[in-house]
Amino acid sequence: MESARRSVFCGRIGPMLATAFPMRVLCITKTALAIALGFTALVQVASPQAERAPVADRVAQGTPEIDRQLLTAAQTGDAAAVKSAIDGGAHVNARTAGGATPLSMAAQEGRLDIASFLVEHGADVNVSRSDGPTSLFMAAENGHAPIIKMLIEKGAVVDAPTPKGSTALWIAAQEGKLDCLDLLIAARGNVNVRSTGGVTPLMIASENGRVEVVKRLI
Repeated sequence: MESARRSVFCGRIGPMLATAFPMRVLCITKTALAIALGFTALVQVASPQAERAPVADRVAQGTPEIDRQLLTAAQTGDAAAVKSAIDGGAHVNARTAGGATPLSMAAQEGRLDIASFLVEHGADVNVSRSDGPTSLFMAAENGHAPIIKMLIEKGAVVDAPTPKGSTALWIAAQEGKLDCLDLLIAARGNVNVRSTGGVTPLMIASENGRVEVVKRLI
């Protein structure tokens, strides 16, 4: 297994790094090799899908009808229905059975118009779902940079961790969402954050062959 992983790394990541950084290839190769070989057991903990947030969009029994309407509208991206529900008294931070809020749904789907409207009407930018991800994390995971920019401007905690220890920056590195990563780095997100398995953004980026992410992190 170790031999196979070394072959994959040397055959894929090494040449890319050499092309990207011809004057620094020795140093970078040592760093990346340490990641791929010295921390193999840790990297294996975080497969490309390991930190993706599961779907949490079922409306719980007993949810007030007006809140149900808001959650459904946010989930389907119906901006007019979202506005109607808020005007009708829906709770802007209403939750599904899985803890998703209208804002986290809008962030996941990239609906900046809905997300901005919800924030303007009091949506909590830092509330997390029952399984841990915040709206910022959901936007980063799905590559929605404009929403990340808006959430940061509205006070979102950049390094808010999930129970697994990953952050918005961590998930952006895993998924290769470069625009999101740039915004989170500019907002002073921790590029050395470790998941509960000990995996850093650089480790998971190297594991996934995301050379452009590696270039931004080293």
